[in-house]
Amino acid sequence: MAEESYNVQPKANAEEKDAINFQDLIHICVVNWYWFLISLIIALGLAVAYILTTPPQYMRQASVLIKDEKYNRSLSSEFGQFSDMGFNIGNTNLFNEIISFKSPSYMKEVVKNLHLDMNYVVEGSLHKEVLYGSSLPVNVAMPDLNPDERASFQMQVVDADHVTLTNFLRGDIQVDDEQYSKVLRAKLGSVVQTPVGKLILTPTKSFVGKYDKPIKVYRAPVMDMAEAYAGSLIVELNDDRASVIDLKLTDVSIERADDILNNLFVVYNQKWVEDINKQAISTSNFIDEELRQIENELGNVDEDIS
Repeated sequence: MAEESYNVQPKANAEEKDAINFQDLIHICVVNWYWFLISLIIALGLAVAYILTTPPQYMRQASVLIKDEKYNRSLSSEFGQFSDMGFNIGNTNLFNEIISFKSPSYMKEVVKNLHLDMNYVVEGSLHKEVLYGSSLPVNVAMPDLNPDERASFQMQVVDADHVTLTNFLRGDIQVDDEQYSKVLRAKLGSVVQTPVGKLILTPTKSFVGKYDKPIKVYRAPVMDMAEAYAGSLIVELNDDRASVIDLKLTDVSIERADDILNNLFVVYNQKWVEDINKQAISTSNFIDEELRQIENELGNVDEDIS
């Protein structure tokens, strides 16, 4: 029995020691309560500062119905009889369509159509603000630059007919100091020669004749912008039993996100029509070739009979 008593005693001491340590921990927390309060205030302050200084992101969603040949007949089904001749026409695969929507080549066409390689930014009270669509007073085109070139400058609206241009950069290299700091006065609706090439300045429909803040204009490579928007695009099946694809895009501008999704549908339909036309032309050429061969064979048969 003495041996059993010896085995139980250390366990009781360990439990008592743990209880003492827990009480000590509570006592330390109570004594230093103000440090915890200060840490909480700092953490909340940093969180609020991050939220206020970070531009808000908006997610926009759209859905597209992909016609399935099992339930919908289209032009391509009329050529189904030629599939045994090596022409696989109109076989819609939803996963292929998902990959197509995410393709940078599709988004590249969207960037070109909407001129998304041009970006306009102004300094806000807490963070930079992007100008697009109804918030943009002046559109800028830079026809002298190659699709993969970068450029930037600052634009200030002077009055209803004029702007000033300065702080010119072409590529990642600043032009010489004299050209960089040079201030050009340009008339809206005109073409002006600048250190970064010709600029076409066009007032938008939302321009009211004045704009107080200086606008920083950035021109980015077309493919870079296409890859950036394609990377932020989420494409997924709405349901495993349906042929509906959901597209989701996150952007700082609601208007720009809507325009991108809508124009992506336009580009997709154009590509689909082009594919159908190519298939129809290929099928037509194949039929013509077959008819010519049959005609030649019948001609040879007539000669043999005669």
